[in-house]
Amino acid sequence: MSTANLLVRAEAVEPDAPEIVAASVQEGLAFEEHRSVDRVDLPCGPAVLSLHATETDGTGILPTLDFAHIELYVPAPVRGWLLVLALTTPCFDDLPRYTGILRQIGESLVVRPAAHEDDGPEAPAAGDVRAVFG
Repeated sequence: MSTANLLVRAEAVEPDAPEIVAASVQEGLAFEEHRSVDRVDLPCGPAVLSLHATETDGTGILPTLDFAHIELYVPAPVRGWLLVLALTTPCFDDLPRYTGILRQIGESLVVRPAAHEDDGPEAPAAGDVRAVFG
């Protein structure tokens, strides 16, 4: 059995062009030890893919746990925002699979300004989520 957690958040950043934000994120992450950082090009623009691991200290009751973290930093075309998709898993054997899933999510990402009240939300197709997660 394999498990992972996906967390998506938006962070406020300086309202620069997406290329500048991506380069800044890549440079900042590259200085952290034991972290793999690569720039990727997605349909919605440049992004940064990061991979690192952490270890929790075990106690008398809880064992020591290792976690892999895959993060995709996507500067939004709506300037001033950075989208961060973070996937965490203790299943290192499935890391390539989870990296592929996060990449698929990034490639399907569409960012646009907030809709006006006249614009109805677009409902996702039922099979879209199942196609990614099985």
